[in-house]
Amino acid sequence: MRLEQGWIRAVLLTGFRGKSTADTVGIHRWETE
Repeated sequence: MRLEQGWIRAVLLTGFRGKSTADTVGIHRWETE
């Protein structure tokens, strides 16, 4: 729960653009691994 809240906080701070970028990078990392 704490991790999720922290992630949401980071998203709010970086904005939706940052969220999209983070999601894309995260997906790429998952697919790569």
